[in-house]
Amino acid sequence: MIKVEKFKEIKDEVEQAVEELFEFAKNNQKDKNDYYLFLANCCYVPKEDDKIEYIESYSEYVIDYSIDRLIDYDRIKFLTRYIDSYYSFSELDKTTDELEAVTIEMMIYTHIWEADNFLKQLKQISNLCLNKEYDWKVKAPNSENGESKQKFIREELKDKFKEKGLKIAEVMKKGYRSQLRNAFAHCNYSFFKEERIDLHNYKPNSYEVKNITFNEWTEYFCYSFLFNYFFLNYFFEEREEIKNEIEVFLRNKDGEKKKGILKYNPSNKSFYAKFIEK
Repeated sequence: MIKVEKFKEIKDEVEQAVEELFEFAKNNQKDKNDYYLFLANCCYVPKEDDKIEYIESYSEYVIDYSIDRLIDYDRIKFLTRYIDSYYSFSELDKTTDELEAVTIEMMIYTHIWEADNFLKQLKQISNLCLNKEYDWKVKAPNSENGESKQKFIREELKDKFKEKGLKIAEVMKKGYRSQLRNAFAHCNYSFFKEERIDLHNYKPNSYEVKNITFNEWTEYFCYSFLFNYFFLNYFFEEREEIKNEIEVFLRNKDGEKKKGILKYNPSNKSFYAKFIEK
């Protein structure tokens, strides 16, 4: 359960932290206008991984990969509807804790921190904040290869943001707990009445907890889903603000860095690019 005053407090905190994150990334990019490569979702898509029919003449260095864009558009639509439906506080000054609603929120929470797209975007913006070269081949960790998402989120994202003094690190601390994600992903939890969630992946003598109250859970959830919502919302708003051609460093078919032009087309909400250097 969360009261409207607390929700607004969290909402304002997260929104301001996301805005600060984007502005810091824009002001600390390594190469000129790398920030716009991030907004244009420029990435390397091996032809064997491409979900769209591959044409041999196309480069594997892709501008605004459509599959990722569709995933993100559907995600922001869902999050917007969810906020409007369950956190509008139109009739009550607090939310309710029906077990069905909490169960749905657990699934949303798990999806947020398992979403490859979101993790890749966070890694890209982290690189911008650290003044690193834009990484066309950035990847989310793959658990099948023994890569830990918990370690990635902590060391490659939250800790890096904290190094730069960014408020988003505190938002992640308040919203992300790997034990919760793992318990929900593997159905390793149960409800005790409508008071608390018992976590059956608890291990003694560790940082883990046996249970959390519904109030504690709601705050974890609000920090996480508002982070996801405001991040995607700000991302798409920034795209819409682009009116002119932007000079950037693109990659040719051989992966060589070449000067080029990015242009946003508001009619189909996508980017296109061309080289200006051979």
